[in-house]
Amino acid sequence: MSPRDEFFESFRDLLSKEFHARGFAFLGGPSDRHGAWELSFGRTGVINLYVIIAGIPRRRQTNTGPEVITFEIVVGADHEDRFTRRIVDRGFDFTENQLQFVSGSFLRAVSEAMNIAERLTIDDLTDRYLPPHSPTRSTRQ
Repeated sequence: MSPRDEFFESFRDLLSKEFHARGFAFLGGPSDRHGAWELSFGRTGVINLYVIIAGIPRRRQTNTGPEVITFEIVVGADHEDRFTRRIVDRGFDFTENQLQFVSGSFLRAVSEAMNIAERLTIDDLTDRYLPPHSPTRSTRQ
């Protein structure tokens, strides 16, 4: 296991305790999605609720220093073919070795993200997933 994996594992475990206390389950991660490391948590119900913690690696503070990771917090919900997704907060910077010690304003932002997700209703699901694509047949001969 690489040092980065160990740091993210500690970070995931810390966040999992916060989410579990509110009925959210760990869904996956850290996984690489378009250059960001994501941890996903969710809760099923009338609508499915999600909170995603995305960390984007930035340049090192010095050539030999630890990598800085900027985090954003996103909430979402879906039901059948409708969904919503909202950025709740962004701009939390941590070095890899700080991940296991996050607290304070970051954990308050995570808690607020859960509050926002819990307030979402089916009426907030204003976007639609694209329908499945099926190949069309040409009628030309």
